[in-house]
Amino acid sequence: MAREFCLDLIQLSQENKLEYLSVYNDSFSDMPHGTFSDIYGIEENLEKSNDENYYFMVSVNEINIGFMNCVIENQEATFDIGLCKE
Repeated sequence: MAREFCLDLIQLSQENKLEYLSVYNDSFSDMPHGTFSDIYGIEENLEKSNDENYYFMVSVNEINIGFMNCVIENQEATFDIGLCKE
């Protein structure tokens, strides 16, 4: 039987916000819509983070490979994911 593995989720924090910013921007760096964030956007995410709003880096074997966000506002959810180019 093949063993399934899970990705690790690392919650956005003051300590890892610069790494999260790097992962987020790398995930979209070559996309036609040109989405990117800056440190002020990440600070906003930290302020909005609570039981309904989640911001994570996704990691495999301690290597950050992307991000995953879930935001709920007015009973509507937005789910955003991105993978680093490599």
